[in-house]
Amino acid sequence: MQIDKSDRKTVDDLKSLVITTRAGRKIPITAVADFKYSSGPAEIRRENKVRIVKVTANVAPTANIGMVNSKIKETIDKTMTFPAGYSYSAGGQAKEFASLGIDMGKAMLLAILFMYMILASLYNSFLQPLYIMVAVPLAIIGAFLALLVTGYNLDLFGFIGMLMVLGLVAKNGILLLDFTNKMREQGMSMREAILHAAPIRLRPILMTTLAMIFGMLPIALSLGEGSKGRESLATVVIGGLLTSTVLTLIVVPVVYEMAETWILKRNQAKGKNPAAKLSAKTKKAK
Repeated sequence: MQIDKSDRKTVDDLKSLVITTRAGRKIPITAVADFKYSSGPAEIRRENKVRIVKVTANVAPTANIGMVNSKIKETIDKTMTFPAGYSYSAGGQAKEFASLGIDMGKAMLLAILFMYMILASLYNSFLQPLYIMVAVPLAIIGAFLALLVTGYNLDLFGFIGMLMVLGLVAKNGILLLDFTNKMREQGMSMREAILHAAPIRLRPILMTTLAMIFGMLPIALSLGEGSKGRESLATVVIGGLLTSTVLTLIVVPVVYEMAETWILKRNQAKGKNPAAKLSAKTKKAK
């Protein structure tokens, strides 16, 4: 409620106000209140039935929203102690970025899970898809290194580039592993099959990888129409492909040979033990 404007032009007008007590007596407001000048909020904001105060700022062009938000949170936790009933939280782009990271992280996990399930059904094996997916962390490392070198932020387009890289790097491993399995089926030893498959599959791997990299360069360099603001997508794809292509041809064959050799030795050991037991029982029976 608010009294008429004519009755609140000066402080003396307010002091002359008369209020009624519970007992029905009329007393001046100065008997129960003091008047003084002080500052107050220009507006009162509430969110979810809680009174809030917003502090906003712009991030420098070279700064990262996630890094700035983490530094602010670390500084507040170290230097400030809030009274009971008071708390703080991040909003705006910082809040959106945090929720975006969680959502895109779930999307990447689902993509990896579905990719593993499809490869397991194609190869009829639960282990061989893991050889191919060894290239996934190698690609992610390259993507972050590319962002670090170029100075771009990991935004929505960067996360989309990560999802693209997951499928592209799996393609290199599939080309190499599939041809190696075919060579082993034709009678080659494991080492011979790997050494024979890697040089032959190098050409299609390099062709598809270089085609993707050169196709992304105009976006990474902001040379094309509408490419401004999408540099992180192309940068992530280029960095992930460079590291995964180089390391896939080295790491995947090594992991493949080590794991398959261990499986062969285990199968041979299991095959020998039952035969030995069977011969022993036969001798005793005789």
